[in-house]
Amino acid sequence: MATWYVNDLSKLTHVSVRALHHYDALGLLKPSVRLANGYRVYNWDDVLKLQQIVALKSFGFKLSTIRTMMKEQGNLLEQLKIQQKFVRQQLASLQEADQILTKVLRNTRTSTAVDPSTIFNLLEVYYMTKRLEKSWVGKILTPQQLDEFVQLEKKFTMPEHINYGKRWAVLIAKVRQHLHEDPQSAIGKQLSTEWMELVNEWYGDKPALKNALWKAFKEGKIPTKDNDFPIADISPEMAKWIDAAVTTKGKK
Repeated sequence: MATWYVNDLSKLTHVSVRALHHYDALGLLKPSVRLANGYRVYNWDDVLKLQQIVALKSFGFKLSTIRTMMKEQGNLLEQLKIQQKFVRQQLASLQEADQILTKVLRNTRTSTAVDPSTIFNLLEVYYMTKRLEKSWVGKILTPQQLDEFVQLEKKFTMPEHINYGKRWAVLIAKVRQHLHEDPQSAIGKQLSTEWMELVNEWYGDKPALKNALWKAFKEGKIPTKDNDFPIADISPEMAKWIDAAVTTKGKK
């Protein structure tokens, strides 16, 4: 049977002598024979084992994990499945990072000096968009409408957000008190006017976005009590009542 000293094995497998010594110290790959003078001698079985180590290491496994896997061959398949999931998560992260860098470079390619605040703003918008894509917002809006939604969220300051939400809370409470009345009544006209003024204050220059959100309200697709959305506490019944009042007045 062919055998190799550590230097020869290193040349054969392109694994450094230092790495082979380290594998030996870890008990991961001990030579089949150790001569009286301390020389390590490896045989073909050792070469095959080294190939396994190199392959598993290329998949991202830690040496301690590889040692356990090689001792418990029955656990190999399960470990490979776990590692595949980890690799896919890494791939998703790299793809996300690539998208971020692409967007940053696209928005700053005309300038050699990049303002850090510009990059931070782009990153914030990017991550906000990714978060919203996974929520109810991403389910009801087109990509363009979602981008408009995020830009509006960024346009207003936090105090403005809070104030806007408080004003909505007051108006929603008033509408709720009159849902039993005819939407075409005087109070219906008054409340629908206040309603549309408040809507247009925020979404007036985004008609497609405004209509998409309004349709979702009437269809009950927007969850109530969403702290990130100041006008979320609107029931389909309430939306339809206002819709009837606004339609009657010919202002839809």
